[in-house]
Amino acid sequence: MINNILSSEKHDLRDLYPIAEDIPNEYQHIISSEIHQKENLIDFILVYEETLNNNDSFERAQKAMRKNFEANLQHYGLILNYRKYLLKNHRQRVFVLITTPFEKLLEMCEITRK
Repeated sequence: MINNILSSEKHDLRDLYPIAEDIPNEYQHIISSEIHQKENLIDFILVYEETLNNNDSFERAQKAMRKNFEANLQHYGLILNYRKYLLKNHRQRVFVLITTPFEKLLEMCEITRK
Protein backbone atom coordinates (compact mmCIF):
# COMPACT_ATOMS: atom_id res chain seq x y z
CA MET A 1 0.00 0.00 0.00
CA ILE A 2 2.77 2.45 0.92
CA ASN A 3 4.69 1.69 -2.29
CA ASN A 4 1.60 2.49 -4.36
CA ILE A 5 1.23 5.84 -2.61
CA LEU A 6 4.90 6.71 -3.13
CA SER A 7 4.87 5.72 -6.77
CA SER A 8 1.75 7.78 -7.42
CA GLU A 9 3.34 10.78 -5.67
CA LYS A 10 6.41 10.49 -7.90
CA HIS A 11 4.19 10.32 -10.94
CA ASP A 12 2.30 13.44 -9.85
CA LEU A 13 5.55 15.32 -9.24
CA ARG A 14 6.79 14.44 -12.73
CA ASP A 15 3.55 15.82 -14.15
CA LEU A 16 3.98 19.04 -12.17
CA TYR A 17 7.68 19.48 -13.01
CA PRO A 18 8.39 18.17 -16.52
CA ILE A 19 11.99 19.39 -16.36
CA ALA A 20 13.58 17.13 -18.94
CA GLU A 21 10.78 16.82 -21.47
CA ASP A 22 11.98 19.65 -23.73
CA ILE A 23 15.57 18.44 -23.88
CA PRO A 24 16.53 16.25 -26.84
CA ASN A 25 17.68 12.71 -26.04
CA GLU A 26 21.32 13.39 -26.96
CA TYR A 27 21.50 16.10 -24.28
CA GLN A 28 19.85 13.86 -21.68
CA HIS A 29 22.50 11.24 -22.45
CA ILE A 30 25.31 13.78 -21.92
CA ILE A 31 23.97 14.88 -18.53
CA SER A 32 23.32 11.34 -17.31
CA SER A 33 26.81 10.24 -18.41
CA GLU A 34 28.37 13.16 -16.52
CA ILE A 35 26.45 12.21 -13.40
CA HIS A 36 27.87 8.68 -13.53
CA GLN A 37 31.53 9.60 -14.13
CA LYS A 38 33.61 8.49 -11.16
CA GLU A 39 36.04 11.40 -11.19
CA ASN A 40 33.33 14.09 -11.20
CA LEU A 41 30.50 12.93 -9.00
CA ILE A 42 27.53 15.26 -9.15
CA ASP A 43 26.01 15.94 -5.75
CA PHE A 44 23.24 18.35 -6.73
CA ILE A 45 21.69 19.70 -9.89
CA LEU A 46 20.00 23.10 -10.00
CA VAL A 47 17.70 23.68 -12.96
CA TYR A 48 16.19 26.95 -14.08
CA GLU A 49 14.94 28.65 -17.19
CA GLU A 50 15.81 32.15 -18.27
CA THR A 51 15.21 34.42 -21.22
CA LEU A 52 18.08 35.26 -23.51
CA ASN A 53 17.25 38.97 -23.50
CA ASN A 54 17.19 40.74 -20.14
CA ASN A 55 14.59 43.43 -20.84
CA ASP A 56 12.38 42.51 -17.91
CA SER A 57 13.41 43.95 -14.53
CA PHE A 58 12.00 40.90 -12.71
CA GLU A 59 14.18 38.58 -14.82
CA ARG A 60 17.25 40.75 -14.12
CA ALA A 61 16.54 40.63 -10.37
CA GLN A 62 16.15 36.83 -10.48
CA LYS A 63 19.41 36.50 -12.40
CA ALA A 64 21.24 38.71 -9.87
CA MET A 65 19.93 36.60 -6.96
CA ARG A 66 20.96 33.37 -8.70
CA LYS A 67 24.45 34.71 -9.42
CA ASN A 68 24.82 35.78 -5.78
CA PHE A 69 23.66 32.34 -4.58
CA GLU A 70 26.04 30.57 -6.96
CA ALA A 71 28.93 32.83 -5.92
CA ASN A 72 28.26 31.89 -2.28
CA LEU A 73 28.34 28.19 -3.19
CA GLN A 74 31.70 28.68 -4.90
CA HIS A 75 32.97 30.70 -1.95
CA TYR A 76 32.29 27.70 0.30
CA GLY A 77 34.30 25.44 -1.99
CA LEU A 78 31.70 23.79 -4.20
CA ILE A 79 32.43 23.29 -7.90
CA LEU A 80 29.78 24.49 -10.36
CA ASN A 81 29.56 23.37 -13.98
CA TYR A 82 26.97 24.83 -16.32
CA ARG A 83 25.10 23.19 -19.19
CA LYS A 84 22.79 25.43 -21.22
CA TYR A 85 20.20 24.22 -23.71
CA LEU A 86 18.22 26.46 -26.02
CA LEU A 87 14.44 26.24 -25.87
CA LYS A 88 11.67 27.92 -27.83
CA ASN A 89 10.70 31.59 -27.51
CA HIS A 90 14.23 32.93 -26.81
CA ARG A 91 14.57 30.95 -23.60
CA GLN A 92 17.19 28.56 -22.33
CA ARG A 93 17.24 25.90 -19.65
CA VAL A 94 20.32 25.97 -17.44
CA PHE A 95 21.58 22.96 -15.51
CA VAL A 96 24.06 23.77 -12.74
CA LEU A 97 25.94 20.57 -11.87
CA ILE A 98 27.30 20.93 -8.33
CA THR A 99 30.20 18.84 -7.08
CA THR A 100 31.51 18.81 -3.53
CA PRO A 101 35.27 18.10 -3.35
CA PHE A 102 36.21 15.27 -0.99
CA GLU A 103 38.40 17.63 1.05
CA LYS A 104 35.39 19.88 1.68
CA LEU A 105 33.36 16.87 2.83
CA LEU A 106 36.13 15.94 5.27
CA GLU A 107 36.22 19.50 6.56
CA MET A 108 32.45 19.49 7.15
CA CYS A 109 32.70 16.13 8.93
CA GLU A 110 35.31 17.58 11.30
CA ILE A 111 33.12 20.57 12.04
CA THR A 112 30.04 18.46 12.78
CA ARG A 113 32.03 16.00 14.89
CA LYS A 114 32.94 18.66 17.46
